[in-house]
Amino acid sequence: VLHRVGTRARIMQAAPMPSVGKLGQVADGGMQMLLRGFDLIRLEKVLSLGPPTQVQVAKITLSAEDSDKDTLKAYINETMHTIREIMTISPQFREYADMIHQGLERLERDDPHAMAHFAASLTTATGAELMQVLEQESPSEKLRHALVLLKKELEVSQLQHKITSQIEEKVSSHQREFMLREQLKMIKKELGEDKSDGTDKLVEKFRQRLEGQVVPHEAMEAINSEFEKFANLAKESQEYQMTRNYLDWLTVLPWGTYSK
Repeated sequence: VLHRVGTRARIMQAAPMPSVGKLGQVADGGMQMLLRGFDLIRLEKVLSLGPPTQVQVAKITLSAEDSDKDTLKAYINETMHTIREIMTISPQFREYADMIHQGLERLERDDPHAMAHFAASLTTATGAELMQVLEQESPSEKLRHALVLLKKELEVSQLQHKITSQIEEKVSSHQREFMLREQLKMIKKELGEDKSDGTDKLVEKFRQRLEGQVVPHEAMEAINSEFEKFANLAKESQEYQMTRNYLDWLTVLPWGTYSK
């Protein structure tokens, strides 16, 4: 695909990329190149489709000036701010923090085109979206397109951060609950209130009665609540016997069975 706008670059380094084909055979995977860009060019005419393809191009002279200087300044400031904001929450950005900081330091605020190109290169945008940034000749429009891509990246990073935090919080909550229950068992065992030889077997017996039964959701929630309370009651308490009788009655009911 020949694009209308491109970059004139020098090949600094090239290395073959072998790829493993069928039956483990090494196939030609193309070339991996390190390029150094110089300037933007516009396609004027296709001379030959080749290979190699030969084209006539013209250098694009970009102006750093904009008719609305305040708008341009606002785009520059917001671009810098958004990059730094993503760096605080995105693991991928933090991994390359030093490289990004060095890139930001090298950028000059009087070169909005370079800033837009750098900002767009940090995103996971598609090739078509990156080309839209490259094709803009107005500094404000170029920064606007790059900023849209950055904002999308920020939204994804925020969502990823939220999901990660929720999962970590849930895991921590479950771990804490497990540890507290284990500690409670040890304390009850030390106090001689360990009911593992009686209460646990009763709970298991009651649960087996409910297997295969069609218990309404609300009723099942109430039964589970009683199970949890019963497991933590002292065997000598009056409430222990009352709860046991209540569970005994709840689990012998013919749930889901109707008369004709």
